[in-house]
Amino acid sequence: MNLVNKIKKSIANIPQAEVIDYQEKQVTRKRPPGLNTVELLKAASSRLGIGPKDAMHIAERLYLSGYLTYPRTESSKYPSTFDFKGVINSLARLG
Repeated sequence: MNLVNKIKKSIANIPQAEVIDYQEKQVTRKRPPGLNTVELLKAASSRLGIGPKDAMHIAERLYLSGYLTYPRTESSKYPSTFDFKGVINSLARLG
């Protein structure tokens, strides 16, 4: 139970209270690294208890709302020997 929930529970039955002091601070965190689909599904399952279908549905909604980039990219780097021109030419012949 986090601190906020502990405080909330401890004062739940108090009808009235007064805040006499508080502190505020700014915290900056680095952006987390992107997840490929497999890592997204693992994190959703292990950390949040969300199944794969629901996780992908949520990711799609977040993508359509502009909050994240397309989540289904499994590889972000091709080997230096990858034949891009050959693949493009093969696809062009199919179309």
